[in-house]
Amino acid sequence: MVIGHQSAIPHYRVPFYQKLKEMAGDEWNFGVVFDPNQQERSNDFCEEVQIDNFGFQTLPTSTGHWCMGRKQFVWQSMGSYVDRASLIITDTQLSNLSYPWYGLTRNPNCRWALWGHASNMNLSDTENSKCFQRFKSHIKRRYVHKADAFFAYTEGQKTELVKNGHCPSKVYVIDNTVDLQRQREIALTQLPDRVAIRAMLGFQKDDKIFVMVGRLLPGRRIEYLIETFNTLVNLNSCAKLIVIGGGNIDFDSSLQSAVGVSFVGSVSDPVILGQYLTAADAYIAPGMIGLGILQPLAHEMPVLGFNLETHGPEIEYLNTKNSTLLPRETPPHLFADFLNSWCENVPVSRNESVFESIAHLTLDNMAKKFDYAVRRTLSLP
Repeated sequence: MVIGHQSAIPHYRVPFYQKLKEMAGDEWNFGVVFDPNQQERSNDFCEEVQIDNFGFQTLPTSTGHWCMGRKQFVWQSMGSYVDRASLIITDTQLSNLSYPWYGLTRNPNCRWALWGHASNMNLSDTENSKCFQRFKSHIKRRYVHKADAFFAYTEGQKTELVKNGHCPSKVYVIDNTVDLQRQREIALTQLPDRVAIRAMLGFQKDDKIFVMVGRLLPGRRIEYLIETFNTLVNLNSCAKLIVIGGGNIDFDSSLQSAVGVSFVGSVSDPVILGQYLTAADAYIAPGMIGLGILQPLAHEMPVLGFNLETHGPEIEYLNTKNSTLLPRETPPHLFADFLNSWCENVPVSRNESVFESIAHLTLDNMAKKFDYAVRRTLSLP
């Protein structure tokens, strides 16, 4: 079996593939398409991965890039692997042209499953762009119907697929997640030392700390966040923001010069990341929401975000117990007012119910559901 995902192996997927290897046993095996030069390409995931310690098979490839206007496309050679496979599982991203090519031209004895976003996530505010993006969403919906199965990230994503005409018996929910158990273990270890950790990181007792973690992509609304904090620090000098992530040099420089903002850059060590999450009072998600929200929730920290059209399926993991979502139209100065009010009413202690709302999203659960989906797609017992 061949797996292709996001043209790379992101650091957060490594524990999942390791767990999947344990789950598969001897009945079926898989390899993950991987470019050994992944770390050298700044346009991909910037967090380091320990290649020697993967513990699962990788399928080496090379990656070609070219641009058409502002859109970048990718090609990864994997034909020799697909020719020998009984099943290929690829991401839905159409920017990696090898995924649809190998899926649509596979031999008749090979099954094809998709996982990833079922609709186009790159929406824009301009009307012309919205029309084009709606056209792309239509193409993507047509494209996903060509696969033999779809491994949906969430129940809501399955509902969307079935609504768009996908056969319910060919859509399997896998409950997309990260290594939540590891994150929780770190949180339980660090939370009792929260005061000391805040001091170690250079924060004062009265500081009200917000944190954002994730790749610095346009959909994250980094400019909106910077403008918000330019206003907030004038309302409350104790308000601080920690931004953790990388991927866009322009955002890097803007964050480094922003008032009240501590830009840490990329952090892949879960213990170090945990220290920042332990120190913070709330997690801010000004733009697209995805898997990143699980990390603060493991630390019993609420998420402050917005109702946007660009969220990933993982938005379903948020509810009134663990988050507050503001209207999309909220301008930066009103968001600053909201955060200022939050600063004045920061909870004295963490709330364990925040974690309990997502405690079921373990890697064991995801691997079991993925294993079940593979077996049903291949008609295995």
